[in-house]
Amino acid sequence: MIVPLGTFENEMTSRSLEYAYDYVDERRIHLLEEVSAGLFHAEVDGAERYDVDIRLRDDGIVFASCTCPYDYDGYCKHVGAVLLKLRDCGGQGKAVHAGPAKRVTTRCERVFDRVQGHMRKVLGLAEGDAWSRGRRVYLVWDQTEISAIVQANPDFASTNDALMPDETMKRVMEAPIRRHLDGDYGWRFEWGDSALNGVMDVFEEAERSTDYPRAVAHMCAALRKTWWFGRQIDDDEDGVLQEYVDRLCDRLLAYCYVVAPRVSIEQEKRMLDEIGMLIDDIPMDEMSYWKAPPLACVIPFADIHGRGLPRGDTAGDAPRRHDDAAEGHAAEAARFLDGMEKRVVPHRGPHEGVVASSDTWNGFRELVAKVRYDYLLYRGEGKQADSLLHDNIDAPVCRSILFAYMFLDERYADLAALIEKTITDDKVRENAARWRFAVDLPHGELTVLEACYERMGDREGIGRLYERYVAYGDSPSDERYIPLLKAMVGDGCWPQCVRNILGCYHDADFGGRALARLISEEGLSDEAVHLVTLRPDLLPELLYVIGIDHEELAETYVRERLPLTHDLRQGNRTEYRGIAVWIERYRHVFGLHRAEKLAKEVMAKYPRRYALREEIERALR
Repeated sequence: MIVPLGTFENEMTSRSLEYAYDYVDERRIHLLEEVSAGLFHAEVDGAERYDVDIRLRDDGIVFASCTCPYDYDGYCKHVGAVLLKLRDCGGQGKAVHAGPAKRVTTRCERVFDRVQGHMRKVLGLAEGDAWSRGRRVYLVWDQTEISAIVQANPDFASTNDALMPDETMKRVMEAPIRRHLDGDYGWRFEWGDSALNGVMDVFEEAERSTDYPRAVAHMCAALRKTWWFGRQIDDDEDGVLQEYVDRLCDRLLAYCYVVAPRVSIEQEKRMLDEIGMLIDDIPMDEMSYWKAPPLACVIPFADIHGRGLPRGDTAGDAPRRHDDAAEGHAAEAARFLDGMEKRVVPHRGPHEGVVASSDTWNGFRELVAKVRYDYLLYRGEGKQADSLLHDNIDAPVCRSILFAYMFLDERYADLAALIEKTITDDKVRENAARWRFAVDLPHGELTVLEACYERMGDREGIGRLYERYVAYGDSPSDERYIPLLKAMVGDGCWPQCVRNILGCYHDADFGGRALARLISEEGLSDEAVHLVTLRPDLLPELLYVIGIDHEELAETYVRERLPLTHDLRQGNRTEYRGIAVWIERYRHVFGLHRAEKLAKEVMAKYPRRYALREEIERALR
């Protein structure tokens, strides 16, 4: 139902409307333009920069959409801010009266900035951190943080005192926890709580010990007990206990970093086996999200001399030479990584090892890939690390990191060729449902491809990409690519462009709202019937064009949605308004006379539904 522009505030909550006025006063609305007749697009600065699309018709709001993830009852604050701006401009907006080529270039520049920011975020770069070609970054290992922990704890591996026996260790950890669970503490955890004093006694004693394998075993036991204690608490909303677990993991990793040059290969094997048992005891779908997972303890053994990346951050040098001891430690660490990768298998087909769901298996596989990547970088084998990303390009984490390196290294042609080679229509269709809420990359990898085409000056590539946006885009905001594409190709090539879009649609057997808009504008009645068969939710947008050549079918579609062949359920106002909306749509297709006749047929079946009569009469005014 069309909402009047003058009274749209009735569709917003008071709090959202208040924020909308603030957004206008703070000038958070950017690039407001009329991209086609009645279709306005703007960008609004909220928590992120969101795209807002609004279609107006005769001072009424046909639809309004926003890429923000918030679920509002009515229009969100970003849409409200743009509507206020449009109303102040008399419904005209601030259209950019520039040539088509200039508008496309402006659009591409915004896309490039958005993709560049996303790639920097993938690699965890700070805002002012400069990027140099060939630079590589660690994904799990943080040398600065590990060094800070070591400097703050000079007692690491500094005493030969015997560790407490295993039975004593268990008793020391268990007793305070049992006392805590028996008391009424309201399940609120605070730093220094007596429940974890015993755990920390065990952990700190192990940190000071030079009995390396047993020290790691005791630290793993303390970490396991801390994680267990966190599982008993349901209200750790602030993530305090998880932060505690992450700090213990960091200290375990720092201990391995300190003792790596001192231990023998046999001691290293025993230490890694203890860490492997800890990993087995913790659900992998939880451990995959830890800031510094225990699996990262293999990284210091990749190069026991701790030299890390050659020249600080460049991966292009030849691999360094290592002595026999360093090679032996690295081989043992690689063996451990290989064993962990084989230990978990997806829940399908013949298998060996721990069975896990596909999501858990994929998450653990990505974790192993990140640790192995850091292992190779720390060892100084940057080219092998890049090869690892190429070999595991199907893994999302490897794919995103490889794309980030290639994009920031300005290898746009290579990246475009790689995306074109690996992306398929099935992948596009799978990702289409997520496009609407993706703030950084609204069309996933296709947005990256668009930025590459822009830097390469490939207008034909951008045109092909816009064709796919129109064919698959499932958000009203994707409709703006129709006028952009038409301006790029010109009237002479536009019919061929429409055929290309329909070809993409039929090849993937999937279409979205932007395609529905194109079909409506071009009057393709047969294509509209085919699309409605696949996407019944698009019938409101396609009803008029279906009625051009398939009048009986259009009437059948409307009658199926009216309570003529079935009875009303409870008959509330919302249901009545839905019936009135369909009668109004019927009126736009078949005229007022036939709509009144259909309305009388509905009201004759429900003569005492006065609220229904009121809604229908309002729709026919």
